[in-house]
Amino acid sequence: MPLPTSLRGQLLLAVLLALAVAQAISAAITVVTRTEAVRAAQIGEALDRTAALIFVLDRTPRDLHANLLRATETPLTQLAIEARPTLDSDGPGLKRARRRLAAAMSDVGERTMRMALTDISGAQVIAPPQPPPQRLDRDGRMRRRPPPDSVDPRALTISLQLADGDWLNAEIRFPRPDHSLPVLPLVSFILAAAAIGVALWLTLGRMLGPLRRLAGAAERLGRGEEVGDLPATGPFEMRALTEAFNQMQQRLHRMVSDRTQMLAALGHDLRSPLTALRVRAEMVDDDETRERLLISLAEMGEMVEQTLTYARGVWTREAVESVDARDLLRDLEDEGEHKGVGMRLVLPDAPVMLRLRPATIRRALRNLIDNARRYGGAADAVEITLRAGAQTATIEIADRGPGIPEAELPRMFDPFVRLEASRSRETGGTGLGLSIARSIVQAHGGEVTLLNRPGGGLIARLTLPRPVEAAVEG
Repeated sequence: MPLPTSLRGQLLLAVLLALAVAQAISAAITVVTRTEAVRAAQIGEALDRTAALIFVLDRTPRDLHANLLRATETPLTQLAIEARPTLDSDGPGLKRARRRLAAAMSDVGERTMRMALTDISGAQVIAPPQPPPQRLDRDGRMRRRPPPDSVDPRALTISLQLADGDWLNAEIRFPRPDHSLPVLPLVSFILAAAAIGVALWLTLGRMLGPLRRLAGAAERLGRGEEVGDLPATGPFEMRALTEAFNQMQQRLHRMVSDRTQMLAALGHDLRSPLTALRVRAEMVDDDETRERLLISLAEMGEMVEQTLTYARGVWTREAVESVDARDLLRDLEDEGEHKGVGMRLVLPDAPVMLRLRPATIRRALRNLIDNARRYGGAADAVEITLRAGAQTATIEIADRGPGIPEAELPRMFDPFVRLEASRSRETGGTGLGLSIARSIVQAHGGEVTLLNRPGGGLIARLTLPRPVEAAVEG
C-alpha cells in the first residue's frame, strides 16, 4: 500500500501511528499490571486458605486428617501431611507472602514455615507436572481437570509445621492469567482515533489551504502570469508567508517595470543614430558603396533589436491564454508555406491545451523552426511532432542537417554562440535566436534541449507544463 504523498496525509498518518503505538504501550502496561495484581490476589487467597486449613487441622482428630485433606484438595492443589518438610529452606522474593501467612495464622500461634515459588520445569518440583487424579466433588460429580495450557507453569510450595510436630506440605498451582484485552478499550481507541483523525483532517485543511494557494500563485508567477495579492489567512506563520510573497511580487514587478523602461529608453537612444546613419547612407552617390552601407546598417539594426530582445527577456504585457498547441503549430505551418518553408506536422487527435502567451511562444517556435530550416538541408526537411503527456506537452522540431558535435550542444544556448563550420555569418544570424527561445520557454515553466538526430540532423525538444485540469482531461 503506497504511503500518502500530501502533507495532510503524512501528518495524519504520523499522528495515528503515534496514537496506535501509545495505545499499544498502554495496553502492554495494563496487561502486566493486571497480571501482577491477579497473581498477588491468587497467592493471597492460597495463603488464607492454608492458614484456615492449619487452624482446622490443629483442632481435628488425627484420624480425620486424611479425609479433611481430600475434601480440601482441588485439581490445582496437592496437600499431604508428612513427617518431614518438602522444602529445606525459604525461596527468594516472598517476604510479603510470609508476613501475610504469619498474620493469617496469628490465632494458632507462631509456627515454623517454609515457602518457595518454583517453576514446574525446574529442579524444585515436588510433584509430577500432571494434575492429580480426578476425584468426585461433594455432589458426586467428577471434578474437571483444567487444560494444561490454562495453568501457570509456576507453583507455590508451602511447608508448615502442625501442632503435633508433623508437616503440612502443599503445592498450589494457579490458573494462567488472561492476557486478552477487553473489547471496550479497543472500541474506545477506534472512536478516539476517528475523532482525532476528523479533527486533524479539518484543521490541516484550514492550515494547508493557504499553502496550496501560495504554491499555485508561485507557479503562475514563475510562468510570468499576472498574480494579484493573495489574502493572508490561516495561522500566523501562513499569514506571514503570504505577506512576504505579496511583498516579493510587488518588488519583482517594480524591478521588471524599471528594467523595461530603461531598455525602452536604451532602444530609442540606439535606434536614433542608426536611423540618422541610414538617411546619410541613402545620400551616397556610389551605388556599390551605398548598398554595402545599407546592408551593414541593417545588420547592426538587427543586432541591436536582437540584443534588446534578449536583454528585455519575455516580460511583456501579453496576457496568458489557454491555447490548443495543435492550432498554434498549424498557424506556423501556414506562415511557413507563405515563406516557401516546407514543414511536416505530426499532431495528436485530441486537443493539447496549454497556458501560454501565444505571440511570445510563437516567436520562440519561429526561432527554432528558422534554425532548423536554415541548417536543415532540404527545404521540406523540417518535421514538427507534438506529444501530450500526463503532466507536460512535448514539441520536437527536427531537421536533417549536419547536426552539432556532442561537446558543443550544452553551450549552443549561450548568447552570441555560433558554430563557424556550419553556421557562418552569411547563413546565420546574431547568435541570439536559441538564447531568446530558451528564455521564452523557461518563462513558461518549460525547457528546451538539443539532441543529435539518429541518422543525421538535430532535434530541438521543447517541453511545456500542462494545466492540471487539461492533464486530467487529456
